Amino acid sequence: MPRNNSQRTLDNHLTLHGWLNNLFGYKTTRELPNDLKKVGEGFNADGYSLICEYLISRVEPNSAIERKLRVYDDNIKRHLSVINNKRTQPIVLRYFQYLALLYTEFFLDWKFNRPAELLHQLNAFIQTRNNARAPGDALDTPFAAPDIEKLAFWMATGAGKTLIMHINYHQYLHYCKEKLDHVVLITPNDGLSEQHLRELTHSNIRCERFNVEGNRLTSPRDTEKGWRDRNLQKNGTSFSEILLIRPTLIQSSKNKIYPQYRSKDTISLAIIPKLC
Repeated sequence: MPRNNSQRTLDNHLTLHGWLNNLFGYKTTRELPNDLKKVGEGFNADGYSLICEYLISRVEPNSAIERKLRVYDDNIKRHLSVINNKRTQPIVLRYFQYLALLYTEFFLDWKFNRPAELLHQLNAFIQTRNNARAPGDALDTPFAAPDIEKLAFWMATGAGKTLIMHINYHQYLHYCKEKLDHVVLITPNDGLSEQHLRELTHSNIRCERFNVEGNRLTSPRDTEKGWRDRNLQKNGTSFSEILLIRPTLIQSSKNKIYPQYRSKDTISLAIIPKLC
């Protein structure tokens, strides 16, 4: 029996997330986090996270994915050490935060090093899932190259999206070998700009406000540059915070479509609607 629109859920159309879950033998979005709750958090005496060890137990021994998991785990541990360097109370990643960062590692590695294979794998997953849908169910459309230029994080309020964004910054710079002009975080008001400046400083990331006459910080490899407290408007809609890099990484806890917004300086921005 076909489902009506009210019965369609975002969970059933998360292609990247579904494909990655499937690598570990999980069929639904909820199964993996429910198992990870029981695993424990932090790193063991060998330096590997408990979650990494658990996921390795679910893949073929000595496989490419096992080797990659250990590399990704090392990367996350290194980035976490950087943002904890100036903290009196170090951050310990919750299981869902670690999973978000691990899946980011998968995406960025494949996007920069094997983009054609990433598209092939995603589209094969889409085809398999579409074939299993009931007649009349909404089908997912195949991905094209421009579709893997954005990565969205759908996380609950208070889940630590800002912390995830700080580590995303280091993850992106690790995989992107292209020289970046700058990294921009756009906030809707002055108060949030100040809050982000403080939080970035706590995470050992150099930052400063955006200045139309130029900024002091010059190296995009160790700089969060371009802070500006302004409200962007499109068709009367306010927009909230975004980390802009190339490609754009989007932070959001809302299930919404993200429109494209082109700024006056012709940089194409993917802007998140401010929904509150």
